[in-house]
Amino acid sequence: MIIDDAGMADLFGVSTRTVHTWITLGCPSFLENNKRFFEAKQAVDWYVAKKIQKLTANPAGMILDPAQERAALDRARKEQIDLALEQKRGEVAPIVALEWALSSACAQIAAVLETIPAKLKRRMPQLSTVDLDIVRKEIAKARNAAAAVKLDFGKR
Repeated sequence: MIIDDAGMADLFGVSTRTVHTWITLGCPSFLENNKRFFEAKQAVDWYVAKKIQKLTANPAGMILDPAQERAALDRARKEQIDLALEQKRGEVAPIVALEWALSSACAQIAAVLETIPAKLKRRMPQLSTVDLDIVRKEIAKARNAAAAVKLDFGKR
């Protein structure tokens, strides 16, 4: 099947700009009446070959050594085992558990904060509605700040 650059972009789900970059990288194509065309099977084969080359090459573009790959896999397995042990000892916790604990604490704090205006009004009846609205606004700011907290854990 013969397709143009827009067809290539649709076929691979990329932009035509990416297709033009692929041409400079050696994607097989041909010109006809000053328009670029591709044989779809050749383009797919080229793309798959590039992906395989990328997956089997290190950053310097050299084929990876199986012994190095095994060592990297062993390191990854060791890290996984260490993490499981740390979790078992209670030194680390899943993010889901941390988020649940944090949201529970925030809910309890929010419940306490919500009672403050009524308690203030009972203890200080001279407070005006404007004064209590200021307190409510500050409580809302604190709740919004707590709600905006994101758990952002970088690499260990």
